[in-house]
Amino acid sequence: MVGNDGAALQDVRQVLGGKQNEDEIMVPATELEALKATFSFSHTCPTSPDSLGAMPLVDGTDPYVLTERPHLYFAGNCTQFDTCTVTNNDDDDNNMDKNMDDNMDDNMDNTTNMTRLVCIPRFSQTGQAVLVHLQSLDCQVLEFKPNQED
Repeated sequence: MVGNDGAALQDVRQVLGGKQNEDEIMVPATELEALKATFSFSHTCPTSPDSLGAMPLVDGTDPYVLTERPHLYFAGNCTQFDTCTVTNNDDDDNNMDKNMDDNMDDNMDNTTNMTRLVCIPRFSQTGQAVLVHLQSLDCQVLEFKPNQED
């Protein structure tokens, strides 16, 4: 399991190159697209220390490099919940986008060779939390609403 506060995603979204909307205005990549990108780069914070503050490397190793594929890779403080799965083919690490599966309800029996990517919404703005079943990697959004008194 690997996760972060989402600051790197917001930074990566700006440099990924987005898509044009109907009005031909460039829109940044989505948070899930940025999470997919950092996962495919095997680096949780690819823009540091250039545009995102990070500690300097003391012994020459980068603590943000993913040396192994986690079963769960998440980022917090996102604008909304989003998720997908990536099949980890050791022979095809450079082509992970071909293996993306955006359907949460797929049969998740074989999670050994799969990573669940999750964008967790900012709780203070959405009142939402995300539960992840650690065996099946299925996600469920919990929504908390304040009591409304009449």
